[in-house]
Amino acid sequence: MNNQPNINSHPNINNPPNQNIQQNQNMMLQYKNTLKYAYDLFMKGSVDYKNYSLEMALDKFEKALELVNKTYPHIVNDPNLKSTTDNFLKQLNQYIKTTKFQIKNKYEYKSSAGFANEDDYKKKIVFIQNNPQTQPQNIQNKNPQNPQNSNSQNSQKKDNNDKGTVVSNDLREKVLSEIVDSKPGVKFSDVVGLDGAKQILKEIIIIPNLRPDLFTGLRSPPRGLLLFGPPGTGKTMIAKAVATECQCTFFNISASSLTSKYLGESEKLVRALFELAFEKNPSVVFIDEIESILSKRKEDENEAMKRLKTEFLIQFDGVGSSQDARVLIIGATNRPFDLDPAVVRRLPKRVYIGPFNKDERKFFIKEIISQNDNTITDEQYGKIAELCNNYSNSDLKELCREAAYEPLREISSNVQSLEKVNKLRPICYEDFVKAVKKVRGTLTKDVLNELMKWNNEFGALN
Repeated sequence: MNNQPNINSHPNINNPPNQNIQQNQNMMLQYKNTLKYAYDLFMKGSVDYKNYSLEMALDKFEKALELVNKTYPHIVNDPNLKSTTDNFLKQLNQYIKTTKFQIKNKYEYKSSAGFANEDDYKKKIVFIQNNPQTQPQNIQNKNPQNPQNSNSQNSQKKDNNDKGTVVSNDLREKVLSEIVDSKPGVKFSDVVGLDGAKQILKEIIIIPNLRPDLFTGLRSPPRGLLLFGPPGTGKTMIAKAVATECQCTFFNISASSLTSKYLGESEKLVRALFELAFEKNPSVVFIDEIESILSKRKEDENEAMKRLKTEFLIQFDGVGSSQDARVLIIGATNRPFDLDPAVVRRLPKRVYIGPFNKDERKFFIKEIISQNDNTITDEQYGKIAELCNNYSNSDLKELCREAAYEPLREISSNVQSLEKVNKLRPICYEDFVKAVKKVRGTLTKDVLNELMKWNNEFGALN
């Protein structure tokens, strides 16, 4: 028997090493091309996603995921390619999850509004546009057993419903969470000075709520108020007093309340804010640091922020805004010159909240220190006020706190003596002299001159 092996069956004969390497390289190149094609699909789907063509985007994302899953087992031996593919898969799955979530919500809202499918929804929109007098079904009416309540809700939302748009309940809930239910506990009597701002707030909020019949036509209160001035002068304190004493719904809004990572959701939040403000009127919308949201529009600005600002301006004073609803927008800022001109125009009452003068500083310090034992005379209060020429209101409060610590510091060096102390000595004038050296004023002439210049040009001069 011939025991000689069959040389034709040897792997190195039919598939030489160089040929195997070449085949592996060709296969790896093919896998890379497949992954590249999957990435191209993902990029095209991203464009559809940004254009809010969610179904088309999801189809491309799922096709890309299928290609990557088929290719993945063959590229695990290449560490660099595997790491890149893992990151791509993570991003792809996140986009698929987000897109499915938005598609689900879109059809849930349309279904709750009585639309069976996308075609029905589009037909309804066209019908509404051609027949403005037609009122579509109000999806926010959750109490069909009370027709009288239903009619009142429909009349309140007529303007928004006639547009044929639907604001999701999730967005409404997010805005509702910004309503201040508990009172901050600050009254107008607690706010020292700021008489001009107090008088304006009484004219446009408090008195119109007591006698709305007197404030009609030319006497109708303005819709916008801007409080501007250096930091720490009481702008937010005024807003707290409004939330405490005014019998109205108070919305406390910041940049985080109106921004979202999802495309197009920021504009919907703005729309939801104004819809709820109109529904719950009389209402006050307070936006602290308003320049962070409504700064000047620029060519190289982020597109999402441009849309947010445009939607705010449209809802505030656009064609679809209600002129009869008693809604007041209060903005507070340290940099009014950074605001967009269209925003400044929509806030006709612009009040400068400046630092205290000498008499007001004296009264402010006296009010705070009077709550503690002290030996300071009226003449000494005047001297302390002279030492605080460049102090803001918050700086003065911190100065009083520092002076109140001085009696405690005299005995705090010896821990054992603290146990024997029954009462601290009264606060004296010398304590303030020491405190002035530790707490410095934060107001500078450059900041004040810049604000005064803007006030002379755009502000309400008293």
